[in-house]
Amino acid sequence: MKKKYIFILIIAILSACKSTQKLSVPSLPKSSAELLLSNIHKAEPTIENAVVKMNIDINYNGRSFSSAANCKIKRDSAIHISLQPIFGVEMFKMEITPQKILIFDKLNQRYYETDFGFIESKLGEGINFQDFQALVSNCYWSILKTDSINTSCFAEGNTLICQNKTIKQETVTGQDFRIQKVSLQYLISGGKMETQYSDFKLTDNALFPYKISLQASKPGFQVKIDFNCSKISFTTKPVFNTSNINQFTKSDIKQLMTK
Repeated sequence: MKKKYIFILIIAILSACKSTQKLSVPSLPKSSAELLLSNIHKAEPTIENAVVKMNIDINYNGRSFSSAANCKIKRDSAIHISLQPIFGVEMFKMEITPQKILIFDKLNQRYYETDFGFIESKLGEGINFQDFQALVSNCYWSILKTDSINTSCFAEGNTLICQNKTIKQETVTGQDFRIQKVSLQYLISGGKMETQYSDFKLTDNALFPYKISLQASKPGFQVKIDFNCSKISFTTKPVFNTSNINQFTKSDIKQLMTK
């Protein structure tokens, strides 16, 4: 069952965001939406490296799983997440790069390989490495394609609202223009998704949320994931110890989904 939680973790996180590319709001220059988006980009942190200790709590359809975890990030290059549910022993590891996703089940000596194309086929929305990177970095992202027909964006105070025929996205910021909440509503399927950022602390001269909460739901599916950080360093250069796939047996990623 723990294997299934690991895949749910990836799907839920990645489904929370679309792209970190800058949004060209289809409106007149210096509109309220354009000004708000500009302020959001100016306020968001610039992170080149990160080493994070945290705890991950997952609730999937009423079933819960918790684990201590370490996360290492090198901007635009790699994100490694190590899950250590028992006495600091690494039992699961995710190695995420722009090209592929590797999931290692060290308890059973198995590994699963996929890419963002597989995630896209399950979610029905285009996603990539930059999406995940934006989510964990408290940066602006949008699941709406900027060239979508009938996409419109406008600002209500410190909330940026973008909508097309199928999706409505709201990005809520504080008075400092740091993102506090992102909500997605799928107008046809009835699905909902929300990411909240809280417990901001000054770390290595960067104000960063120590808690990131993600909730997603659709008929027959509910998941809530809480990332509670205990220690963050943006100055420590992460060392990435990639796993040797020759020491594991390759398994079909679809099997992981059914565990």
